[in-house]
Amino acid sequence: FQIALAHRVGEDLDVKDFRGAWASRVMERHERFRSQVSRDDDRFFEVGNQSFEQDFISKVEHPCQDKRRLIEQIQRKGAAPMDVTKCLWEIELSSGKLGSSGAIPSGSEVFFSNEYDRE
Repeated sequence: FQIALAHRVGEDLDVKDFRGAWASRVMERHERFRSQVSRDDDRFFEVGNQSFEQDFISKVEHPCQDKRRLIEQIQRKGAAPMDVTKCLWEIELSSGKLGSSGAIPSGSEVFFSNEYDRE
């Protein structure tokens, strides 16, 4: 899912800011945030030793571009499989004014739909 985050009014939330918020809430103590599906038996989870900055969070650029292309890019990312033997979640931070890239849609726009063709 896509959400808008801000550190302070008019400022982007960068990796350092997100890391600080994460640490201030002592989220590292929760094993589920450091878990992954076991490589040996996918019915089980195991706690990994991932690096927060390398394995969970990254900064991506979404420059102003054709809105339709950006929406398609977000759809591809959201529909791409994730290697859950590495980690169970990830976050990408994108900078820019809210709505300037088209990454945050208006209420009438939909990136994903739960409606799909049935055979």
